[in-house]
Amino acid sequence: DLNAAVVHFEEAVSFQPNEPAFIENLALTYYQLELWDQAETWYKKLLEFYPDNVDVIDMIALSAFRKNNLEDAAMWYEKSISIDNTSEEAHYNYAYIKSQTGDYSKALEHYLVVVKMDPENPRAHLGAAYMLAELAKKKEAKAAAIVAANTPEVEEVEAPAEEEAEATAEAPEAAADETPAAE
Repeated sequence: DLNAAVVHFEEAVSFQPNEPAFIENLALTYYQLELWDQAETWYKKLLEFYPDNVDVIDMIALSAFRKNNLEDAAMWYEKSISIDNTSEEAHYNYAYIKSQTGDYSKALEHYLVVVKMDPENPRAHLGAAYMLAELAKKKEAKAAAIVAANTPEVEEVEAPAEEEAEATAEAPEAAADETPAAE
């Protein structure tokens, strides 16, 4: 029972607040219970003992991601990658987050890092393919916007005034004059 485990881990931490193993177990248990705020809080406390531990940083990033706080999650993955840029998982997760926030170039960059690390990673290839497609759409949209911006405005055709429409309805012979001739 994870809820019972939390009670005991909290008790252990209260007796020895500077014991990283107790803090780590408490953080992990909160994570398993999907209590993301508490998990993140305790992982940040654990980070005080191990400031450059990428596993702890990645768990903070995952907790932020689970809370749908993509900006914080990205920031934590950036920190993790700056400490150890050999983690496929950190690069992949960072790429995924960047794809969700619309930063397709950054996402592509990190998907390709994963592809380079593991050429047989289908998820990384798929992510890279999606980003290339999104960037192509963006490029097409930008080209269309440039064309539109450089195109002189077309005057709108005004609808006939009510009086004209009524006059045409009352005089069918006038409308017949505008009908194309049969060939």
